[in-house]
Amino acid sequence: MNIRFPHRRPGTGTGTGADSGAARPAHPLERPVDRLQRRVDRALLALLLLGLPLAAWLAGAVTHAHYQDAREYQEATRQPVAARLVEDASPSGPGGRAGKALADVRWQDDGRTGTGTAAVEPGARAGDRTTVWVDRDSGRVVAAPLSPTSVTATTAAVALTAAGGTVLLVGGARTGLRRFLDARRYAGWEAEWALTEPHWSGRDRNEP
Repeated sequence: MNIRFPHRRPGTGTGTGADSGAARPAHPLERPVDRLQRRVDRALLALLLLGLPLAAWLAGAVTHAHYQDAREYQEATRQPVAARLVEDASPSGPGGRAGKALADVRWQDDGRTGTGTAAVEPGARAGDRTTVWVDRDSGRVVAAPLSPTSVTATTAAVALTAAGGTVLLVGGARTGLRRFLDARRYAGWEAEWALTEPHWSGRDRNEP
């Protein structure tokens, strides 16, 4: 018995290969503004995926370079010296360093002697020894140079802030554009309904 299969034209049926790759027809209710919104969403998503790491990297790189230069400058212009407290330590207050207290100290190094107020351990007493940082030129008691940990922490904080700002910026742009396109969409619907409703409801046939 010979079995003959009916001929099937290209692009019809549910076959695989080239036939399945045919473009899917647009939804009958889809309007140009809907297609525009889909393109805008894709563009903003691409912008977010590219801009977020770029903004974080750029902000982090600039911040790290700035604070690393500051750290190297501070290390070159400041030196640690041995000092002795001339009074008991007192709480540092709102402007002080966390976990530290303040006390007047007297220091001596290479024949130079000076006094100043330095951050010391809480509970330190007059006469206790400590180490303070002194400006090489002026002899003023200054804060210790920035540590590598503080540079890294500041860099990470700025990079995260830049990334968050990028997300907020893109999200705000999407919200604004979506509201604009929604307004156009609703206006189009109202215009089409104004033309369709009389015929659909039969009012055009009832009017004299």
